[in-house]
Amino acid sequence: VSNEIKRSSILKMPVVTVSVVSAETENIVFEDEVMKELCVKAFDTNGDGELSYTEAAAVTDLSKMTLTRRTFKTFNEFQYFTSVKTVPSEYFYNCSSLTSINIPESVTSIGEYTFQDCSGLTSINIPKGVTSIRSNTFYGCSSLTSISIPESVTSIGSSTFSGCSSLTSISMPESVTSIGEGAFSGCS
Repeated sequence: VSNEIKRSSILKMPVVTVSVVSAETENIVFEDEVMKELCVKAFDTNGDGELSYTEAAAVTDLSKMTLTRRTFKTFNEFQYFTSVKTVPSEYFYNCSSLTSINIPESVTSIGEYTFQDCSGLTSINIPKGVTSIRSNTFYGCSSLTSISIPESVTSIGSSTFSGCSSLTSISMPESVTSIGEGAFSGCS
């Protein structure tokens, strides 16, 4: 048996379709439709009715998104907003339906009253770059059961965890040198 190799012949090959997905075009799948609607309205730059990872990563200022409808339950997709440095004061104030949120590691500042009266919030991560937890940040978060404060935090403001009646565990590093008045009042 001999094999013959034809060097100048053209062979037909089957057509193969390969879908190319990149971070530039891949859209975020939101757990909560209300939050998706709010994010798309504020940050969808290409007008396709979706929010891509690239569009989220380009956001530096949350003030373009107004949280007038407070019926969203989760915002774990917040972790993809990797250029956000500050969560403004009172931003999630009284979002009582909010149960979970993942704050991006890029955040270094969380304003006063930011999560006040988020009574459905059960857990939250505080990014490692945050140096202080300001006054009333988690005031009235009555479903919050535990919180871990990163080593970067040096101060906790007044009434920060006041009214967190379900709080049973807190991990506080030695880096904390200042705790404001009433920081844990009502933590029964």
